[in-house]
Amino acid sequence: MNLENKIKEKATEIGFDLVGIAKAEPFLEEFKILKERKATGKLPAFMPGNIEDAIDPTNLLPDVKSIISLAMSYAGKEKNPGEGLISSYARGKDYHRVMTDMLEKLADFIKSLVEDNVKTLCVTDNIPLLERAVAERAGLGWIGKNNCLINPVYGSYIFLGEILVDLSLNPDKPIPNRCGSCQECLTNCKGKALTNPYILDPDKCVSYLTQKKGYLTYREREDIGTSFWGCDRCQEVCPWNDNIPADLHPEFASLIAGNIEEVLEFTRDNLPEEWQESALNWRGLRTLQRNSIIVMGNLQDSKYKKVLESKLSDASPVIRSYTVWALGKVAPVNDNIRELLIKMYKQEKDSGVRKEIRNVMEGNIDDKCRN
Repeated sequence: MNLENKIKEKATEIGFDLVGIAKAEPFLEEFKILKERKATGKLPAFMPGNIEDAIDPTNLLPDVKSIISLAMSYAGKEKNPGEGLISSYARGKDYHRVMTDMLEKLADFIKSLVEDNVKTLCVTDNIPLLERAVAERAGLGWIGKNNCLINPVYGSYIFLGEILVDLSLNPDKPIPNRCGSCQECLTNCKGKALTNPYILDPDKCVSYLTQKKGYLTYREREDIGTSFWGCDRCQEVCPWNDNIPADLHPEFASLIAGNIEEVLEFTRDNLPEEWQESALNWRGLRTLQRNSIIVMGNLQDSKYKKVLESKLSDASPVIRSYTVWALGKVAPVNDNIRELLIKMYKQEKDSGVRKEIRNVMEGNIDDKCRN
C-alpha cells in the first residue's frame, strides 16, 4: 500500500468521512475573485484584510508541498426545537475542538511513516486558508452557487480541516460542478444575500448578521427574523442535501435548543456546559443575548413583555437599547409602557439608548426609519 492510501485508511479509521490530497500551489483564480470583491467592499465575512495570506499556503508553512483535506458530516435528523433558530453546525460540540485532536492524530501517524523530519500544520478554520478551495482541489466536492462545498454523498453539511505537509504526495482529481441550472439557494436566501450564483453579499447574509458586532440597523434586525444564530436556509433547499446520511457523529448531535428566554438568564458563571462547548459561543454572551432579544422583537408575541421589561435595567447599554426596541415590537405603547419609558429616559445616560426610547415613543421602529 502506498503512502497516500495509508494516510487515507488511517483518516477513515480516526473518524473522518472524506479525505483527499491537493497540491499546495497558490489559489490564483480565487485571488482574482477576492481582489475584485475587496475593491467593491464585498469580501466574505471574516476574511482577513490581507488576502495574500489566504491564497498562498507557503505563507503558513514555507516548505509545504501537499495539503491533505478532510471532512466530517454534521447533518442531523433533529430539527431545531426552540423558538430561536440555531444553525445545525452550532448545536453540538465545537468542531474546532473535535477536529483538532483528530487532525493531530493523523499528523502524528504521517510522521511515524516517514523517517525524515516531516513538517506539518493542522488547520481547522483558525488561520487564513481557503478551505473550500482546498477541498475542491482535493476532490472532496465542488463549490456550489451558495458558496458551500457540496459532496455528492454527504451534501454540504460538512466540516473541513486540513493538514499542510512538506511531502510531495500524489493529488486527487477534482469533482465536476453538478449544480447545473438549479437556482434554489438563490431564490430562497432569507436576506437575498446570494445576488448571483457564487456571489454572496456578506452585509445581507443572515448568518453573518447574527455574528456581526456593533449596533444593527432596524433593517438588519428585521432580516434576522427568528434566527438566533446562523442560517441554514440555502442548505435546507439544496437538492444535494436530500436523503443524505445523518447523525453519523454523536458529538455533533443537537445538544442545545433556541430557548430565547433562557439565554437572557445566562451569566459567565452559570453558562451550561453544552453552551460552553458549542461553536456559537465564540462571539460572547452579550451577542447571544442581543440576538435573543431581537428574535423576541421579531416574533412580536406579548408573552415576552415581562422578561423584556426586566432587561430595561440591564448593566449593558447594548442590551438596554435592543430591549427598548423589542418592547416596542411586542407590546403597544400604551399609558403603562409610555410611563415606563419616560421614567427610563429621564434616568438614562447613554445616548444610543435614549435614541431608541425616542424612536419607540414616536413609533419609528421599523425599516422606514432606520437608525
